[in-house]
Amino acid sequence: MCSVLWFHCSGLTSLEGEPSYFKHVLKCSCTFVMSFAWSWGPLGWLIPSEIFPVETRTAGFAFSVSSNMLFTFLIAQAFLSMLCHMRAYIFIFFSAWILVMALFV
Repeated sequence: MCSVLWFHCSGLTSLEGEPSYFKHVLKCSCTFVMSFAWSWGPLGWLIPSEIFPVETRTAGFAFSVSSNMLFTFLIAQAFLSMLCHMRAYIFIFFSAWILVMALFV
């Protein structure tokens, strides 16, 4: 959320032909990745190892990790086309999903 607020408050009104646009996108990307890695990222490994009983832990953990990697692959494949269409608003899109996850938990 901080990267979205920073980008919004930086005073950019037009993204067309803006040479500093790429610097802002890079800063927003780094901020988003750091924020996710320090907060929600490890939960994909922590929660499955805790919620499955010992008898089914191996199968449950294998399913959770493989589905996590599948959706990570799908997001990585869709990111560039989403970035081209949504431009910097892609960070608002992903920040909204993080907010939904925070409200859910």
